[in-house]
Amino acid sequence: MRQRAAVRLSDAREGHFPPICVLTGEPATGTRTKTLAATTYGSDWAWPLLLVFGLIIFVISRFVSTKTVTVDLPVSDEAGSLWLMGGHIDGDWLWLSGIHAKFARALGEQYADLTEDQLPSA
Repeated sequence: MRQRAAVRLSDAREGHFPPICVLTGEPATGTRTKTLAATTYGSDWAWPLLLVFGLIIFVISRFVSTKTVTVDLPVSDEAGSLWLMGGHIDGDWLWLSGIHAKFARALGEQYADLTEDQLPSA
């Protein structure tokens, strides 16, 4: 079963991930670069534009509110394609979706020392 988990944007850009394959949960043997077009959730203002101004203005506003993040994710030799993985940005956090449960748990342990107000909201 695929999971989702959060990692700080700064940690993601610097490759601070646990040494566990993002897809299989096995020990990682290398990395693969993945570019995520991460939509910010702060762009909810764009939805009323669809009703008021139409599809073209809506698409332009969603494009403007999308950030691209390139990360080097740990993978094992048995890992398949990363194309099913996704992500979104919520403040200073990048939420990864479609990841293995072991990788998600390891990310959670990476931030175990943070207080409740420092963690992202789920």
